[in-house]
Amino acid sequence: MAPKLWRFLPVGDLLVDIVLSRDLDSPLLQRELDAVNQWLQSNKLVHIMRDHPHHTMPMLAGLWGIHTRLNRTFSQEFFGMILDKNLQQKY
Repeated sequence: MAPKLWRFLPVGDLLVDIVLSRDLDSPLLQRELDAVNQWLQSNKLVHIMRDHPHHTMPMLAGLWGIHTRLNRTFSQEFFGMILDKNLQQKY
């Protein structure tokens, strides 16, 4: 598995209730902290940040989160996609 995909592995851990993925080389901005806190207080399953004109991908690897406890079935399906060898070859 490509190291780029390691950040997705906690989604498959049944002991993990919330996964947040963040790039370590990006500064944490107050607006991002506020958005994540608002999401944590909601019942929304997934949080995706796209707050810059260059954020054109549906989901950036370092700007997302998931409440795995809200839908374990979806979380396990998502985890299965990460383990898919065809997807891994693209990374």
